[in-house]
Amino acid sequence: MNTGYVKFYRKITKSFVWTDPYTFKLWTLCLLKANHKDNKFLFNGEEIEVNSGQFVTGRAAITKELNEGAKGEHRMTEASVWRRLKKFEKEEMLNIDSTTKYSVITIKNWHEYQVSEQQVNSDRTTGEQRVNTNKNEKNLKNDNNIINNNPLRFYELNGYGSIAPLTIQKIEGWVTDITKTGTSEEEANQLIIRAMEFGVTSNKRTWNYVNKILINWEQRGLNTIDKIEAAEAERQASQQEKPTKQYRSNNSHARQESLPNWADDEYEEPEDEVIDDTEFKKRLERIRARKGAANE
Repeated sequence: MNTGYVKFYRKITKSFVWTDPYTFKLWTLCLLKANHKDNKFLFNGEEIEVNSGQFVTGRAAITKELNEGAKGEHRMTEASVWRRLKKFEKEEMLNIDSTTKYSVITIKNWHEYQVSEQQVNSDRTTGEQRVNTNKNEKNLKNDNNIINNNPLRFYELNGYGSIAPLTIQKIEGWVTDITKTGTSEEEANQLIIRAMEFGVTSNKRTWNYVNKILINWEQRGLNTIDKIEAAEAERQASQQEKPTKQYRSNNSHARQESLPNWADDEYEEPEDEVIDDTEFKKRLERIRARKGAANE
């Protein structure tokens, strides 16, 4: 695997493979490991024959090879690697033929993309060319659908920032948990994207906010888009039915305030009281006496 080369085509940038560095790295490794010609070799003490475009591996073996030289936080688990390989198989990028000891992985359309054009033209019939063209058109449509249904892609394109490896694992964990409730993987991805859309409309573009939404939906049993839309419509309807606060104009319910006497139009000021010096001194002494008692 230290010599030779493989071809990459520009349309890979439109594929879900491009949106996730770990997925891209694994797909690259698969292409590099595939044999360019028929071959025989030993794997775990057993002689195995493979054709061009095939290679033999196992969960532990390919994970070890993928993690070689990677820092701890960038290493992938066997489960994560195998989940991505099954994703490749689902998207008709490869086939996996497993036994109890090993798996033979076949890259689909290997001769179409990796063999030289001269060899392809000499080996293929007109009928094969037509079949491969139809497959390529189907794969291109699948790639476009995947982009529109990829939470990782949505995350990075809608203001959440660069996606961290830990966040990728959490998103994949949610997909796994949601599918366990009977929801398809495609709808599980749409559900996560829906939660992210709420984050965008609320201007709270963080994974913690999205995660809280997903937890709330899980607790309420909302595991499909239809259920979520129905719950949201019910919530909006209930908000519209709530009465708005209004100030009453009825005098019987209005706050009563007492106005000072001088505010009355009929109010007349009292005349000043006239007292003599003797009376004034008596009142002054009483005031002083009260103050003296208060100070004691």
